[in-house]
Amino acid sequence: MGSPMGGHVNAGESMEDALRREVLEELGIADFTHRFVGKVLYRRTVLGRDENHYFLFYEIYSDAEPVLNEESVEYKKFTKEDLKKRIREYPHEFGDAFFFGARAFYPELFQ
Repeated sequence: MGSPMGGHVNAGESMEDALRREVLEELGIADFTHRFVGKVLYRRTVLGRDENHYFLFYEIYSDAEPVLNEESVEYKKFTKEDLKKRIREYPHEFGDAFFFGARAFYPELFQ
């Protein structure tokens, strides 16, 4: 299943420090640049509870190859056209958080 990379911000941690920590934890990449994309509130029901998740979206850029660990089992690189095709043909491979963020900030993937 496809999913965006992400995590939680620790108490007292800046958003940028959390971003750097999560990218290192999940992708094994320390050297990257980033661009803030936007923020949205994601409301969902989990185990009968109404939950709100505040998502901050960033694009990250690096020439480094991801290093997989216990938090990441595989990755695949896509062109935008390949991704659009994969979303149309295999939507079950992508998680709810992916669709939520992609629809909010990359609607062209669904055209």
